[in-house]
Amino acid sequence: MGRFSALCSNLKSESTRVDAIKAICDASGPRTFKKEEVGINEKDMYNETGIVEEIIKLLTDEEAGCQAPAADTLFRMSRDNEVKTLMSQNSPLLTAISTILLTIPDTPIANNCCLCLQNVSFPAETRETLLNINGGKIVEGLAHVVSCPATDAHQKSRETALAVLSNMAITPACKHGLFEFQSGKLIKNLIGVINIGDKESNNVLAREKALTLCKNIANHQRTKQPMFEFPGMVTALTNVLTQALSNSKSHKEIALQVFQNIANNDATPDKMLNTSGLVSSIVAVIAAKANDSNETARTNACLVLQNISFIEPCREKLYNYPGFFEALVSVLSNEEDTVKKNALPVLLNTSMATTVRVSMFKHRAFIPSLVKLASNETGVVREKSLSVLRNVANHEETKSPMFEHPEMIDTLMGVINTPLDDGTKLARETALAVIQNISNNDVNPSRLIAKEGLMNTLYDVFRQSATEKNKVARENSLLVCQNLSFPNTTRAPLFQFDNGRFFDAILDVMYDESNQHNKVASEKALATIANMSNKKENNLPMVQNSRFINKLVELCGTTGEPKRQSINILAKIAAGALFTAPYLLRAKGDLLSVMMAVVRDVGTDLKKWKKGNSNEFWALTFLMNLAQAEFSVPYMRVANVTKLMAPLVSQTSKESLQASATVAYLVGGDEDGEIYDLLSSNLSSIDRIIDLLENTLNCKGDGKGENGKNLDYGYGVFPLHSPLRAVKVLAKTDGFKSYLLDKGVYAKLHRCLRDFVESTGGGYVGGGGEDVESASLAVDALLELSYPSKNGELANDKSAALHIVEKFSDSNMTSMPSLLEQYEMNYKVKTSEFFSSSVMSANSLSNRINLSSATKTTEMAAKMWKMATMKKQASLKEGLDRNKQASIEERQAEDLQNEEAKTKIEEATRLMEKQQKQFQIEQQKREHDLKVLEQALKNEKDSNQRKIVEMQKALAEKENAKNVFRADDLAQQLNSMKVQLSLHTKTDNIALDVQEVKGAMKQALSSLENFFTGESPVPRYIIMGPARGTTLSKDGLMSFMTKKQTATLHVLCSYDLSTAVSFDISEPASWIRDCAPALRVGLTALKFAAIGAKLTVGLPFLLPEGVDLEMFLGAGISQIDGSFGLDTDESKILKEIDSGGRPNQRGMEITGAAYAKLKEFFADPEKMRKLTRTMDKVRNKTGKEEWISVRNLDAYCEANSSEEVEIVVASPIKQSRPSSMSMPTAVPTMPTPSAPLTPSELVREPEITYSPTNPASSSPPNPPQPRQSFDGGVRTDQSLTHTREILELKMEVMSLKAEMAGMRREFAQGMAAILTKLEAPTPKPKRKKSFFGGLG
Repeated sequence: MGRFSALCSNLKSESTRVDAIKAICDASGPRTFKKEEVGINEKDMYNETGIVEEIIKLLTDEEAGCQAPAADTLFRMSRDNEVKTLMSQNSPLLTAISTILLTIPDTPIANNCCLCLQNVSFPAETRETLLNINGGKIVEGLAHVVSCPATDAHQKSRETALAVLSNMAITPACKHGLFEFQSGKLIKNLIGVINIGDKESNNVLAREKALTLCKNIANHQRTKQPMFEFPGMVTALTNVLTQALSNSKSHKEIALQVFQNIANNDATPDKMLNTSGLVSSIVAVIAAKANDSNETARTNACLVLQNISFIEPCREKLYNYPGFFEALVSVLSNEEDTVKKNALPVLLNTSMATTVRVSMFKHRAFIPSLVKLASNETGVVREKSLSVLRNVANHEETKSPMFEHPEMIDTLMGVINTPLDDGTKLARETALAVIQNISNNDVNPSRLIAKEGLMNTLYDVFRQSATEKNKVARENSLLVCQNLSFPNTTRAPLFQFDNGRFFDAILDVMYDESNQHNKVASEKALATIANMSNKKENNLPMVQNSRFINKLVELCGTTGEPKRQSINILAKIAAGALFTAPYLLRAKGDLLSVMMAVVRDVGTDLKKWKKGNSNEFWALTFLMNLAQAEFSVPYMRVANVTKLMAPLVSQTSKESLQASATVAYLVGGDEDGEIYDLLSSNLSSIDRIIDLLENTLNCKGDGKGENGKNLDYGYGVFPLHSPLRAVKVLAKTDGFKSYLLDKGVYAKLHRCLRDFVESTGGGYVGGGGEDVESASLAVDALLELSYPSKNGELANDKSAALHIVEKFSDSNMTSMPSLLEQYEMNYKVKTSEFFSSSVMSANSLSNRINLSSATKTTEMAAKMWKMATMKKQASLKEGLDRNKQASIEERQAEDLQNEEAKTKIEEATRLMEKQQKQFQIEQQKREHDLKVLEQALKNEKDSNQRKIVEMQKALAEKENAKNVFRADDLAQQLNSMKVQLSLHTKTDNIALDVQEVKGAMKQALSSLENFFTGESPVPRYIIMGPARGTTLSKDGLMSFMTKKQTATLHVLCSYDLSTAVSFDISEPASWIRDCAPALRVGLTALKFAAIGAKLTVGLPFLLPEGVDLEMFLGAGISQIDGSFGLDTDESKILKEIDSGGRPNQRGMEITGAAYAKLKEFFADPEKMRKLTRTMDKVRNKTGKEEWISVRNLDAYCEANSSEEVEIVVASPIKQSRPSSMSMPTAVPTMPTPSAPLTPSELVREPEITYSPTNPASSSPPNPPQPRQSFDGGVRTDQSLTHTREILELKMEVMSLKAEMAGMRREFAQGMAAILTKLEAPTPKPKRKKSFFGGLG
């Protein structure tokens, strides 16, 4: 220490300090103090009072010549860690050092100062101080050194200064400061160093250190984008990458690291892709042939691309960059290339872009290389290869090809089957994820199940005991199972796999939900079971597993996903309620109450319910599905499910629709009580059910309709059988039959049946040739609709679908009997375990249709003889010989028609007797069931169960009563048939009364005259024409009657048939449909008058060339017959007028109803005023009324001067419904037969009953009293019409016998007299107050 003290003393003395500092340097050796020799150390020297100050003086005193040893001494002192910190805080010292750097940067003195700063900047805590001390003077000095020319003199100091700055740039707090220093002065200097290149050896290390400094500065979020955008930076770095020959390989490696740091930012990757030449230079590095010298550079290049590909918008652009994908695939294909582990993450990121996956898969070498790496490699390379395969498999177009790729599934199975350890854990999990993605389509699940060994591989994974290490693998294997169970076609095979042991293993996972490592796996097991439960074949075996059902009920009382999935599964099992309901309702825990509580707890405001896959949604679905089984109805009605549904029915949402369907299922044909009232007071709920049926028929379960058009249907898609079953149940309820038919339900049921028979339509929601259940429900619903209402007419209920199916008026609808016949013969129906009974329903409906047709034929057959007679009237007055010949022909025709009628009646009778036997069998079964229920009620002790049995008995009794009613109705029809058969087979026993026959003939003769005589409250002659200002074409002569456009109604004067007044009709097709018979009669009469009376008619519009009046009138009659709903019978009746026959009672009723509609049309005051301004109604002595135009009134009076004519004031027509529908002419009364009638044949007019539309009534109705039918059965007064028709038929038979007795001549003479009267000219009368005249 003596020497140390002496040196310190000498250093402080101005006269001795030069020698002292030199002595210290000489004694210390080249780089270190020789402690043994001088006995000093760095820390002691620095802490010695005054030493540092003296060294600073020597350093700044250029004349003293001690700057070099002083700088050297500072460098050596800075090696001590404590001294480094102290120096970083010594402002005078750092000021002195910065002065040296700024003044003599090219000297060893400056280099030693830089070395001192390099040591001081080594500790992290000193760097920020160095950056900021003295206003950044140190950085300024260092930057100045860096900017010096690359000469040998500057080489050391430049390299060391860059090293100091690099140390400082390691600290995050310094990065941005260095970048911003003096507006980027330092960065400019660095770019200059990089651009000098490395051809000169004195810049090689400086360039490397400059690149390192840029790398460090760029590793900060605030500097990445500014560094990239700094002028000249990207160009300088790109030049380093493209330099062909370099004296240092590290330059390229570090330049790529700069880009790597810059790319590690959200904003810069896209800009890098858009910078010309940048990415291509990076790709070129990767594409270079692999060798030891470029491994680091190629690795770094992959890291740059990895950062670029991390940004989602850049992935597709990067993939499409020329040479990018090919360069990386070449790395994977080269077994010797060690850069695989860095290339795979780039491909992994890029493959996350869904748009590139198909293109990736199609590359010839890509997938084979990945499969090979997954099979042969280990560790990261295997894991990343599998991860890329997982991403590529996650595309709809690659899933099936991935499954079909050679060795793909086998390789994945091999990875999964490797023993579990830390090195294989992630690879096994990822391999399962690949299979999970491959299995996520409609085709692969069935193929994967069939793949040998795969199911066992999955099986082995998830049935292992749950641990932390195998947790994810078990979950992934169950996710695969969940995907495998998703397609409808795999649910049953998966459920039955390995004789049900697979399902048992899934259950074991589900039961172990309390295990922390098994919690997620248990939920996935539940999800798999939920999928499998959505298959009716699985419902019954599932529900028969009491342990399973009890566990589900238990989980319904928990929370979270287990509760939701359990309710979901039970709701799907309930979809097969036809056979699962008994198990569900008898399960432990009162499942029905549990589900009702879930719905009740969320309240009645559906807007507050969770939408979609929620507990309350699935609980409501459970109740809806369960209610579809008849077994469930008494249970659910006793539990007051309908009260729970009541607040939901009137709202508008999918849940409201479910509630409405639930209530509809529970009605069960019961029209008593609150359930019926709930629906009848909310008919909109039935509308939603019908809309649901319409929507389900028009879509295929994927939310799309025909031609791929999306269906915007807020209530979603249900299985087809759900709305069909609701319609079937509602059809059993008399109060809803007419409403359903008015809403077009018949056409929808017809379509369901047709689609099944013809194997058309159908889809995920059902329908088509495979859906036996939906077809059977449609048949049952049609059968229910065909029966008359209990409170309606027994045999003629016009609201019944039976009358609709007879018409076949819609050309788009296949004949119902034909469909039913094919349905009965369908093999799938006959062999169905649950729906084969619908064959009997189809047979019953066929019989009802055939019976109705046969009955209608018998009614018409008895009248056909009259038509043949009337056609011969014109020839009867030509001579006796011709009359004899006509008599023979007519007698033969009459015999033939009578035989046909007899055959039809016998056929109808056989059908009735067959149906009667079916009713008797059903009745016996129902009575037996009632006895069983009565006995059960006596034996039942449990009060709640007793209520259920009571409800079952009550419903059975109501169904039995309905069946009895239908049997009585059938019996009545059968009796009627037998009476008609008697009339046709025993005519020789009928006692003829000549006076009676004469009366009948007189009435028949007068009916034709009555058509042209009598009262006429509305104009008789009307025709339809085209809209004003339009013309007719020969091809579309009557098109104005059917198009939805304006047409014109022309009222003709009875005097000369000229147009008196016209009215616009906005909906001609609809108007004509209502008034078709009246318009037809008018046209026919007009045609008859024009031809018979030789009148010339002037139409108010021009006819096309080649069309005369008779053709126009005939075309109008044909159009009305063919297009406006006149059935065959009505058309025949009305055509009698055209042939000169008399309209019978039925014809008058048909035409009268139409004239009533016409009367309603003129009831409008404005129309009546317009009519009476242009026309007067007149009446002659015979009572005949005519409507005459004002301009023709004088001419009419002159033409009828021989008879009195009375002008009748036309008062406005009151708009009210007539008490009877009749023709506006005198209606012939029924002739009174002289032979006594039996009690069953007596007819009396029904009393006027109370009706809101009948002003003649004044008291409320009394219930109809029962009457005795022919066999003692009960029928109501509504059967009077039927009895009247029988009497009419008898009268016609009597008329036939009268003609056979020789009275045809009298009939012919009477007919000739009428025709003569019609054609006779009348003298011109003079006008007086009253006249008498003939037919105008």
